Amino acid sequence: MFSGTSFEIQNNPLLLNLDLPSIRKAYGNFVIVNNSSLDTSTAFPCELYVFYNDGFDCNPGAVNVGGNLDNNYCFQDLTLRDDSDLTTTPVTAITSISAESGGIITSNSFVKMQAKGVCWSTSPNPTIADTFSENGNWNDDYDSFIYNLTPNTTYHVRAYIQDCNGVYYGNEISFTTTP
Repeated sequence: MFSGTSFEIQNNPLLLNLDLPSIRKAYGNFVIVNNSSLDTSTAFPCELYVFYNDGFDCNPGAVNVGGNLDNNYCFQDLTLRDDSDLTTTPVTAITSISAESGGIITSNSFVKMQAKGVCWSTSPNPTIADTFSENGNWNDDYDSFIYNLTPNTTYHVRAYIQDCNGVYYGNEISFTTTP
């Protein structure tokens, strides 16, 4: 059985093997028990993740593997999960006091973004410790409004996203406000 909250295969003494190479995540519970003929060591890809909830929380979910012919498995190694990747979109609509940019999120980590936006500063490599916008959460691309700028000044901007593992930044783009 597979649902949005669990993956369970139980009490199937005649089950010899599983071939689930495309499964990548399950939420909450992962149960493979009492399948006395099943060798679990070849059933699941090492990249499988079991999350406690919908991905906002990076804690692993509950895994119960036992009572099978072989109970070995290699998934649930969160270090194998790819970090999120982010591209800062070109700066547009530049005025003396504002501009627009945004981000394009490429993520194979199955972790949902808790926050996203752009950060900017007159110094290179801006972070969220500088001025930043907030554009909600989730993993969709986004546009951001950059505001409270000074005329005829060079700014540096980077898109950012935050998941339960930390904050990631996109490439830096520099622009100069109009006089």
